[in-house]
Amino acid sequence: MRDLESRRNELRNCSDCEFVEPEEFLQRAVSREPLMRADDPTASLLGLIELATGRRFVIEAEKMASFSAMIG
Repeated sequence: MRDLESRRNELRNCSDCEFVEPEEFLQRAVSREPLMRADDPTASLLGLIELATGRRFVIEAEKMASFSAMIG
């Protein structure tokens, strides 16, 4: 658990990484902008990298799972 939180905190302080809400993550995932998956299993994060800018968008896997369960 400590490694998970340490890694998440490291990414929260990274200038090219942004934690997003489930709605934004899904919107980006289905958009037409060129993206590549960039998950971080160590931190239990799902991620996307915007190829044009190198910007990374991540969400906690448990937050995405609970959102998915809510929308059925």
